Amino acid sequence: MQNILAAIALCLWVESHSTPDNYNNIYGDNGHAAGCLQIHAGAIADVNRKYHTTYVWPQDAMKPETAQLIAFNYLLMWGGPVNSVENYCRIFNGGPQGATHLSTRNYWQRCKARRKELIHNNLTKKHNENKARN
Repeated sequence: MQNILAAIALCLWVESHSTPDNYNNIYGDNGHAAGCLQIHAGAIADVNRKYHTTYVWPQDAMKPETAQLIAFNYLLMWGGPVNSVENYCRIFNGGPQGATHLSTRNYWQRCKARRKELIHNNLTKKHNENKARN
């Protein structure tokens, strides 16, 4: 499940740079994707069908916490409980078979670059904290 959460955090960055100003009233893909995670109506329909939920597009896609829950359920549904961060990101971008689509490679590269940046920043922060203590 950690990989699903990591993938959502990376997708959130790719889709809206994780900034609060970008959470509401964002539409992409010519109006077909909404919210901080750029969720499509079809993804909400899939989650509602599988989990018997009643999410509404675009309203629920515009709520950051709800959007992340929708994304979590979507990735769990199509990626299963144990998968790689890469596969989850690519499924999020390309749909149920997204992990195998060549078209999702670039999206994964953007997610991977962000993950590398976060790891670097975290290591730098820890190094600086250790230096300050000594």
